[in-house]
Amino acid sequence: MHKSRRIPRTLRLFAVTHRMLVQYSIVWNPSWVPDFFPESQWTVVLDFHFPPEISTAILSDLWRLVPFNNLEALYIEGFFTCWDGFWTDFLGHGAARNLANIYLQGTPELFEDLIISLGSQRHSLARSIGGCSQKGQIFAPALSHLALVSVEFDPSFSSFRRISDFFDVLVDRANEGRGLDRLTISRCVGISAHDVRLLREVVAYLYWDGYDSLIGDDDDDDDYD
Repeated sequence: MHKSRRIPRTLRLFAVTHRMLVQYSIVWNPSWVPDFFPESQWTVVLDFHFPPEISTAILSDLWRLVPFNNLEALYIEGFFTCWDGFWTDFLGHGAARNLANIYLQGTPELFEDLIISLGSQRHSLARSIGGCSQKGQIFAPALSHLALVSVEFDPSFSSFRRISDFFDVLVDRANEGRGLDRLTISRCVGISAHDVRLLREVVAYLYWDGYDSLIGDDDDDDDYD
């Protein structure tokens, strides 16, 4: 096969405290959710057990093993210790440039760092050096579909996982011409039908399964799709 056609277009990362599985595919499927890909379309990069203290080093340097430059879809199921700046460390070196689809199922910290990274030029590729902030490009400028599965929104003021913060992020990106075409929210907690109506103001299409309303006391649970 020609070298240029072997460049990964979809990356799948499954990571828990002691185990990591990394796969990529050179195929891009419009549905793009990797569960629909036959196993024959996946190439395993890593599949091993490791001490949890080295996970940061492994994930930060994964780009050395896999050429990320043309990545279009990223599927992360992550239950590992996340550090501040995970997304820009993991997807640095131009990996987020063409990224159009992100599927995330993971810890509150992983979700929160994604919101911060998506937020603005201040947060996206910026780094603090000597106490001075650098202004970088917007993170994942091509992002059009974000799928959130089993993540937790948090209404507390100490968290960046508030619906209002997420809404502000989506507004900022829309104002930059980088708005989402599709937002999928499935099996998530801390979100209500009222919140969904708010988010629909800035997303072309939003799917919500009403999960938190079904398990909670929210009476306004008829605004799912």
